[in-house]
Amino acid sequence: MASSINDFDRTHVQEILQDSKCNRYDWFSAMLLRLIAHGDKSNREQIRLAYPDHVKAYEDWFHQRDYYAQEAAMERRAEQFDADIEQRMYDAAEEAYYAEKEH
Repeated sequence: MASSINDFDRTHVQEILQDSKCNRYDWFSAMLLRLIAHGDKSNREQIRLAYPDHVKAYEDWFHQRDYYAQEAAMERRAEQFDADIEQRMYDAAEEAYYAEKEH
């Protein structure tokens, strides 16, 4: 019989994985999530046989994290683009100011 993951563990995968010394999240389900994170794909498939909900929670978190990392990178590029445009506008205004001042 497969074991299911509770809602707390499902929604706190990030925090559980960051608690590598088991200081705060020291129950079986939390340790199992850390084991899944350390395993390769073959080991995850073996664990999935007994704990499919835990493996799914880890994979959902992993893919969501990747999505948010990509989104954050896109935001950084957009911010840099805006900063570049702002700098170019400032440079053009400064150049126009000094050109007008010379005449």
